[in-house]
Amino acid sequence: ISTEAAAFLWMCVDGLGVKPANMLISGGTGSGKTTLLNVLASFVPTRERIVSIEDTAELNLPLKHWIRLEARPPGLEGSGELKMDILTKNSLRMRPDRIIVGEIRHEEAFTLFTAINTGHDGCLGTVHANSPEETLIRVTSPPMNVPQIMLAGLDLVIVEHRYYDRKKGTIRRLSQIAEVY
Repeated sequence: ISTEAAAFLWMCVDGLGVKPANMLISGGTGSGKTTLLNVLASFVPTRERIVSIEDTAELNLPLKHWIRLEARPPGLEGSGELKMDILTKNSLRMRPDRIIVGEIRHEEAFTLFTAINTGHDGCLGTVHANSPEETLIRVTSPPMNVPQIMLAGLDLVIVEHRYYDRKKGTIRRLSQIAEVY
């Protein structure tokens, strides 16, 4: 990531005391989405209350007011499952300043966009997609089914790619920052 892009994203996450940006980080498997999410979350002001929701605990946020929620598969009896959608809905009752969803795949996308559209600025999430256009198509199509009108709450889509370099081997690069309007 360039210094300019890093500074821009820092300002977007911080919000300069006015309005932090709602962002989705997209890319393929192993492109660095979660790593970038960890870095961006470190720019959140320490006074804010953060709730993170993940399928598998991968985030390691250097924040004081951080509540980690983790999905759970059903037990041997087929009960006790905690889906990310339920965790996302319950996170809204915890009065968070920001919600971070480790990876949106299903119904939790609709819940996250509901939170974004009800005044939770600075929300972050990751999704598997290879371009800003593909990200928006994936989010508005089944199984996520976010209505087109709710995309107005999303400010930026950040795209990462994994490349192979003959000298360096596998490298990960931020390839696009797209404004959603």
